[in-house]
Amino acid sequence: MKTIFALIIMLISFTVGLFNIAIVMFIMGLAGLPGNILFDVGRKKENNFLVIIGFIITAISQSFVVGAYTVFVVALLRFFSILNPDVPTWPLWIAVFFHSGAVPTYAMKEQPDEPTAAHYSLPIVSSLSLVIFIIMIIAPSILQYLYGWVPYFGNTLK
Repeated sequence: MKTIFALIIMLISFTVGLFNIAIVMFIMGLAGLPGNILFDVGRKKENNFLVIIGFIITAISQSFVVGAYTVFVVALLRFFSILNPDVPTWPLWIAVFFHSGAVPTYAMKEQPDEPTAAHYSLPIVSSLSLVIFIIMIIAPSILQYLYGWVPYFGNTLK
């Protein structure tokens, strides 16, 4: 019965969680905006330095936002498992894995006429979200300085 409860929570997180993914995609776009502007200015003026710097800024800022979301969903699951130790969490780990990579994956589905730095950086963002997911599972204390402010993160260190 408790496994069924966990499966129901997993299904709810897949459906209701799409709203969260949309919000994070919007924030990710805002975070990458300064780099995107530099990238576009560099392309128009044919300045490779601005193109490269814009791309790097975009990739770093988008990765930071997606990393924060990944840290949040893993920390939230760990907090849930502390509050409900008798509920099996294996179905919820599937949902957390899905959510950790969903933001850049959904963003990659957009096909603009002229791709920007935000679109070019998505494979990097996706790879870094997977790395952050793995670090959160194995050694979350490594991420404390970057993501110590994320809600429920402190519970992962106990």
